[in-house]
Amino acid sequence: MNKKIVILILGIIALISIMLIYREEWKGGKTQNGTDENIIIRIDGFDVNYQEKENYISIEDVKELKLGSTQKDIEQILGKPDEWVGGGITQPVYFLENKEAVVLYYRYPEVCEELNSAILYDINGKATKIIQE
Repeated sequence: MNKKIVILILGIIALISIMLIYREEWKGGKTQNGTDENIIIRIDGFDVNYQEKENYISIEDVKELKLGSTQKDIEQILGKPDEWVGGGITQPVYFLENKEAVVLYYRYPEVCEELNSAILYDINGKATKIIQE
């Protein structure tokens, strides 16, 4: 048999073996150590890894935010964001208890000034505006 074909076949077997070993992590199931679930929420075309934590903000907390607020103002109320999403200019992401995330959008996103909307994303990536001008 040709040497190149043998090397190709061995490479394919190695790739399939690796995929079988890590398939649970890629599916969003339990990780190798059997602890955390890998939950991904699709936000604006980006995959965000939802993180379990002790204290979450509520949807009511977000609804009380005032349009025109800065990120600094919001951090005094909600704390630091759990994540940031975007390409180049990023937006703050806050996780809610029921595997949802809220993204805050600003009129001047490069400096996070003048909040003009907040969008709730569920685990399926469905977006719902909860604050808007």
